[in-house]
Amino acid sequence: WRFDLWPFFGAKVRPGFARHFVAWPIWRWEDLESQDHSFNGQWLLPFFWRTHWEWSRTGEHETKIRLFPLLHYREWQDGSLEFAMLSPYWFDDPNGFRSDAAVYYVTTDAESAVAVEEAE
Repeated sequence: WRFDLWPFFGAKVRPGFARHFVAWPIWRWEDLESQDHSFNGQWLLPFFWRTHWEWSRTGEHETKIRLFPLLHYREWQDGSLEFAMLSPYWFDDPNGFRSDAAVYYVTTDAESAVAVEEAE
């Protein structure tokens, strides 16, 4: 089913998919389920968004949380994470220039994350 009173409110639901919004594009959330993966996302623009992907065949997942421009957090299944405070970029940067611009930036790989957990 689907109901839209655009841009004030909307909802669309079908098997494996749900999408809702209030004051488009300010506040929206989506859920997606398929045989391969699931996705859950919430956006409160322009300052907050959270996405979570999970792949059913491998069990891997990835979570991203951003409170722009104050916080960027990203976590992977293997325990790796990326964390930045006062990060001015709202997008992913595969070349790593966000680390140069953030006031506080931490990234770990899976081995470092395991070492920290064992030390505690």
